[in-house]
Amino acid sequence: MTAPLRLGLDLRWLQRAWLKAPTGALGGMGIFAQNLVRGLAEAEEPPRLVALVDHGPVPEPLTTLVAAIPGSEIRACGLSGLWPRMDRRRKYAHLMHLIETESGFGMARALRGLDVLHMLDHTPPPRAARCPTVVTLHEFYDWVRQGWAVYRALCRRMTRADEVVGVSAVVAEDFAAHHALGRTRISHVHNGIDLSRFEPEAGRGDGERLRGLGLPARYLLHAGVMTHRKNPEGIFGAMGRLRAEGLDPPPLVSAGAYGAVPGALATIRGIAAANGVADRLIVLEKGASPDEMASLYRGAVGLVFPSHTEGFGLPAVEALACGTPCVVSNRSALPEVTGDLGILVAPADPADIARGIRRLIEDDGHRARVAAEGPAWAQRFSCRAMAEGYLAVYRALAKGAT
Repeated sequence: MTAPLRLGLDLRWLQRAWLKAPTGALGGMGIFAQNLVRGLAEAEEPPRLVALVDHGPVPEPLTTLVAAIPGSEIRACGLSGLWPRMDRRRKYAHLMHLIETESGFGMARALRGLDVLHMLDHTPPPRAARCPTVVTLHEFYDWVRQGWAVYRALCRRMTRADEVVGVSAVVAEDFAAHHALGRTRISHVHNGIDLSRFEPEAGRGDGERLRGLGLPARYLLHAGVMTHRKNPEGIFGAMGRLRAEGLDPPPLVSAGAYGAVPGALATIRGIAAANGVADRLIVLEKGASPDEMASLYRGAVGLVFPSHTEGFGLPAVEALACGTPCVVSNRSALPEVTGDLGILVAPADPADIARGIRRLIEDDGHRARVAAEGPAWAQRFSCRAMAEGYLAVYRALAKGAT
């Protein structure tokens, strides 16, 4: 019998997300990390997990999550948490990151004895790693906005990894097409969602949760903070067009942690007002807990999610898992993860988005089809399936290193 693979997972992003949002509104990468660990715990042959965290407090939910894998341990690494006054100053964050990854300071001891190291948040692997390394790539958009010099430097450092794994085929193909990979392999493993929570049967408490949030009986839903990438101009432009055409759309509920993105809330309110639909916007500015999100999906007329770009698009898959129809962009990864169940629209065309929203509201046949087929489609995006995909990557790399 072979010894279990000793896997290092960089869970610092998840640790920070839980410290900021104890109720569990973790954001896309936090949810990805949480669901990967859950899937590894369900695997037929789980690894021996070494959870890498910042110095300082480890949230109780993270401790419980890691403990579900037998033989797991938590190791503090890096520089964050050693000097709290520096941690509070964002201008030092990039410097500390560079010191960690390029010099190995604060990392070498924590990485001892690993068979594979996995960086979960598209962080380049530290030079101190003495084992095969994996990096998950979620998307390119934010990198490009930082400017080409920064973007190219990040990509060069990413290719230190033995394997770069995109969260969708689109992300993996784009990376491979635009960058010299050298010895780095490129693959993709789809993200997983919590199918025990995002399912079509309304659980006890749905009505109470929605009433507690003060929502009307009929509403459209947008999940996450509506930054420019999420296309508020297109969404509210479409709603304004529908109103001008005589169809007053249901209110749009935007559930996201707006306090974490300065100026975002004022921006979307201004855009809604400019399109004459300020009264059609309801903002849950502290976000929503995972259970509240499931209730929001099940209670919605539909999800409106025509982002300019998405590396994966968790909300679209979560909506389909709940049997709720969705309007999504006809670009990036959204067609890949919604199949022929998503209502595809051109994100740069408010008239086309308006067509999609009208179909959400009026097409009962499509609604019935999604209710019947959406949950079955979403089964391919389970936490267990994601974990098995990554385990295949880990084992191949560990075997090649021996």
